[in-house]
Amino acid sequence: MAGTMTDYITEQPRVLRSILGDRKENTLRFTEEWKRGSPDRLYLVASGTSNNAAAMAVPFMEELLGTEVRVAPPTLLPRVYGNSPFALFVSQGGNSNNTISAIEQWKGIHSLALTGQKECRINEIHPHVSIGCGPETAGPKTKGYTATVMTLYLLALETALALGRISGEEYRSYIGVLETAVENMEGNIRRCETWLSENLESLKKIEKCFVVARTTAFPVAQEGALKILETMLVPAAAYEFEEYLHGPICALDDRMAGIYLLPESGDGAFNRMNRLVEFHRGISPLVFTAGSLGGDKRDCGLALSGRWYTEPFELILPCQIMGAKLPAVLGIEDNGSKVYKALDSALNIKFAGGI
Repeated sequence: MAGTMTDYITEQPRVLRSILGDRKENTLRFTEEWKRGSPDRLYLVASGTSNNAAAMAVPFMEELLGTEVRVAPPTLLPRVYGNSPFALFVSQGGNSNNTISAIEQWKGIHSLALTGQKECRINEIHPHVSIGCGPETAGPKTKGYTATVMTLYLLALETALALGRISGEEYRSYIGVLETAVENMEGNIRRCETWLSENLESLKKIEKCFVVARTTAFPVAQEGALKILETMLVPAAAYEFEEYLHGPICALDDRMAGIYLLPESGDGAFNRMNRLVEFHRGISPLVFTAGSLGGDKRDCGLALSGRWYTEPFELILPCQIMGAKLPAVLGIEDNGSKVYKALDSALNIKFAGGI
């Protein structure tokens, strides 16, 4: 039986614990390939939610691997630089025709695929590493997003440890923070469900929306906007906080909703972002936040690790819950997936038989 978005959201803590527990085995192939090739560039090729997950992992992977990391969709492959480039083709379902085409185009580049399904077209044609999330039949992806981010982090962590770029103590510290974020997820999911219930009447009124986050959390905002757009079927756009102030903010009116993904109170941008929240609330009542603090029922208070790299396991949850719950309330449940399936039939987006 096909699972629902809510099923997969609830499954995330278990899936992430499993990925952490199996990290040595699941990352070994990547680490061996990296050591063999000594890459000086890493290209992450991915679409949609996989692209957002890859973008979130970029600064973490650059820090750990000590090399430039670039993300690109398979239809916009960049010029390849470096003496020893390495490509990682990321596809949760493993059946994206565009990604299959990109693999063919970059045949001469040292590469692996990163997939979430044991049986898929990409695994048939290319060496691969597992994301470890298992099937996700719901159209809008949730557990695949967090699982992909976690797997990319662990690929970098295990390889950095093997290369001596980080000490055992540093490695254990990173793993401890990731474990804490995962342990917080079940409580954070419940907090999001309570927040949605208390704000249901307001959230139902969203007709258009900005999702805003500062610096490293911007890719989380991109994924949050995608979840809202593809489930609630309303325009949703993501912006980095400071970039948001340079033009997009001019579109604020009483119908423009805002979801602000706030850093912890010790972050230098915290007070400035809160002033923006209050400014927006002076224009529209449909302004919500996610973060560690909140004195308004529109603020979704979450348990945060205090480290920027766990934000995709924390700040994404309110938008995931909105995408899972609100379409049924609005009477549009599965409408987005129906459009996508019709489009897939017309444009051949996925390899035949894939999900």
